[in-house]
Parts: sequence; C-alpha cells; structure tokens
Amino acid sequence: ILVLMIGVTLAPPALASSGTFKITSLRLVGLQLLDEGAVSAASGVVLGDGLLTSDPRGIEQVLNEIPFISSARVRIGLPGEIRAEIREEVPLLRWSSGGVTYLMSGSGELLGSTTSPLLSSAGRAAVEQLPLMQDLRSGPPLLPGDVVTPLDVDIATRLASLTLADLGSSATRLTLVADPQYGFVLQGEGEGIAWNAVFGIYSATIRPPEMLPGQVRLLRSLLADRERRIGWVILADGQAGTFTEPGVRPPTPPGASPEPSAVPSASPSAAPSGSSVAP
Repeated sequence: ILVLMIGVTLAPPALASSGTFKITSLRLVGLQLLDEGAVSAASGVVLGDGLLTSDPRGIEQVLNEIPFISSARVRIGLPGEIRAEIREEVPLLRWSSGGVTYLMSGSGELLGSTTSPLLSSAGRAAVEQLPLMQDLRSGPPLLPGDVVTPLDVDIATRLASLTLADLGSSATRLTLVADPQYGFVLQGEGEGIAWNAVFGIYSATIRPPEMLPGQVRLLRSLLADRERRIGWVILADGQAGTFTEPGVRPPTPPGASPEPSAVPSASPSAAPSGSSVAP
C-alpha cells in the first residue's frame, strides 16, 4: 500500500516532466463563422508541448478574448488532445461607420470587422446576408468592442426587420441609413423607384420607438398606388406625413446638423412639394 501511495504521488509530476504526453491535436468544437486555422493560431496552443503542463483555464481566457467568441470551455484528453468547446457570438446585423463595416450583436456590441481574418470564407459569405446599417453621422471612430446605444439598436433592428412585402413595395432593394440631418432613413430602390422614407430622430420620451409601427403603416399607405411618383416621405409620426415628388428633396429639419447629408438621393430642393397626409 505504501509503495502504491508513493507511486500515485510521484507519477504525475514525473510523467509531466518527462514529456511522455505531448499535445498532438487541438479540437475546436462549435465553429460556425470562424476559421479553424485562425482560431487555433490565436489560441496560443503549440502542438508538441507537454499535455500535462498545459493550462486549460489560461487557454480558455485567451479564446474568450478573441472577437466573435462568446464563451469557451477547454478540456484535456488522452492520448494528446486539447478540446475547446466554443460558443460564437450571434451577429444581428452589419453596422458600417467611418469606412469600416462591423458585425453587431443583439446587445449592440461591435464584434469585429466583416473582413476579419478570423472569419472563414463561408462565414464571410453568411454575414454578407445580414441587414446593413450605414451610419453616416459624425463622431469618434467606432472600434471593436464599442457598444451602440440601446435606442439606436432598437430602431435599427426594427427597421432592418422590414421586408418589401411589409411595405407593399414594388422596389427590389431596401437600404437603411442613419443620416446626420434626417435621422433614420429607409430607402427603396427599383426600376423607376427611388424613394427615401424619413423616420427621423428618436428619443426615449419625445419620439419613442413605440411610434415606429404606426410610421410603417403610414408609409405603406403613402406608397400604395403612387410609389413611382414619390421622392421623399417625411413620417412625422404614425398619423401624419408629407411626401415630395421625385427629384424634390425636403429642407433640413429644424435643429439638425448643418453638415451635408451623404444619403444618395434625388437633387436637392429648397422646399418640399407633394401632399400632407393625415389618415
């Protein structure tokens, strides 16, 4: 019994120091968007190093710091495998600002660039299908790890979920823009169609997000039977809106930024023309 106890005590350190067990493989489980080779390289795991002297918690910490990874759990197995069970962040949409397009999570965190080498080719193709928000507003450059305000996330996700069928539109493409002058703008484009629907600037009290469904219904009613004859639609709220003819741009809303808007649209005009609608 004494001999066995001594053997049990001395065997693990002896095996570890002798290098009998080597890391022969790193198995990454759960990757969907990320490239296996890139994640393996970023993990710091070196094949051939001692298996029993590796630090699973340290490897977990390194993996958890990689963009796009929500959590990682690392286990060591014989004869020489390190197994990492990975849960990726789920991107909700693409957020473009300052010439860089990021993937944004449901909490508003910018996970990383859509061109990151951490993404696999299949992952890049998949994220290109996500809705795109073009943020043209001025401000400090956005960086991975920055968080979009909850209000902007709420509005952006509501608008990004809209389909052409929801609007009764004959357009072929919808584009979502955060404009420095007009606030949130939804653009519809197609053959003979080029309208800009201004949903505006929201706040928690004066113009809360709860008014957006009414604005969507109003936009649908305005587009019905006149979509090709509309240039801009100003959705003041869910009850009243103003639209212009094609080629006529509305004036800058009071209190908006004086910087020129980068929203592609028809040529500017000093005043709107069209109709005010109050169903």
